[in-house]
Amino acid sequence: KWVPPPGAIQVFLQPLPLNQAASAALGAVGDPRLLPASFCERGGEAVGPYAIKVGAMPVLHTLEINGKTVVMRIDDNGYLVERVVHLDQTTHPADVAPSALGHSIGRWEGKTLVIDTVDFAPTPLSSRSLHAVERLTLADDKRHLKYEATMEDPELWTKPAAFSTVWDYRPDVRPSGAACDPQNARRYLKDTNLKATAPGARSDGYQHR
Repeated sequence: KWVPPPGAIQVFLQPLPLNQAASAALGAVGDPRLLPASFCERGGEAVGPYAIKVGAMPVLHTLEINGKTVVMRIDDNGYLVERVVHLDQTTHPADVAPSALGHSIGRWEGKTLVIDTVDFAPTPLSSRSLHAVERLTLADDKRHLKYEATMEDPELWTKPAAFSTVWDYRPDVRPSGAACDPQNARRYLKDTNLKATAPGARSDGYQHR
């Protein structure tokens, strides 16, 4: 179990390097600060580049590793992003249908897990050409995990986007089990002076023990 520090939210909110066509479509997607509420409305399904950028959200991340897969779960009070990384594949299959989370294969480089993801379903901000490479490196103290990601989309972006943060080992953190709460969403939108375009949002807090 891992949790990025609160300041990692700034990484999540960094704008994508959109070209003119994608920038024109930004209004259809809305302010990225609203995306957690949008995830909730879609049942926790992050889309396109934000499926990768949630790695910088300061919420509970879990990793389950075995010989064939790594299951990554990002759990934030009302929505859940779950990805499967295939360790037993060296190339992406040719017949994979595009999806919101894409298709991920992984390999080990020493202490670093390298995840390569393609076959994202297109969105107003990203095309079928979106390609992401993530690197997770365990620190010597075994209590910190460096998370780095690079994404590129030559069709809709002017340059690659890169970011990194550090996940802290948090065995005490448990999901609250709370569902999305529209009242919390309205308070959140009011506090951040954002237009109320989405009725759902994250619920408060985690249980610590």
